[in-house]
Amino acid sequence: AIGAWLGSDPSANEIEIASLESLIQQGLVDLAIVGSETLLRGDLNEGQLIGYIQRVKANANGVPVTTGEIYQNYINHPALVDVCDVIFVNIYPYWEGIKIDYAMYIFDLKFEELKNAVGSKEIIISETGWPSDGNTIVEAVPTPENGRYYLINFVSWAEVKNVKYFYFEAFDEP
Repeated sequence: AIGAWLGSDPSANEIEIASLESLIQQGLVDLAIVGSETLLRGDLNEGQLIGYIQRVKANANGVPVTTGEIYQNYINHPALVDVCDVIFVNIYPYWEGIKIDYAMYIFDLKFEELKNAVGSKEIIISETGWPSDGNTIVEAVPTPENGRYYLINFVSWAEVKNVKYFYFEAFDEP
């Protein structure tokens, strides 16, 4: 899975897209990810992001193309769902202030809501996790114990549901 980081600078975006396309042409990409949370940050609008995705798809030689976004942005932007070959989604109960005891319940609700919105498209969890340190957000408390609890429960959930995932991340960032 190789991504092109997109932001509000069109020149930097061009470099990222050209690099991704080059890697695809070299046969080094199994999944092309065009941007990460660009709608969430407001760096691009829906039309701009879709334009970049369509451009990469035109040169993808059958490699699936997607973007990484939070589940609400797929639900609120059906045209984005339509253009993506797979749905690459970030779901973080921690960032929503959910107490660890209810984190996987809420995660599963959001996943099922997204699944209903995207139909038969494969959903890959592109990011999820629970920090071991940092700021408490409403009822979401970052501790090593909560991080382990979330990891164990998430991996069990993913195995039962047969959902591919990337866990973010192995170590807390400074």
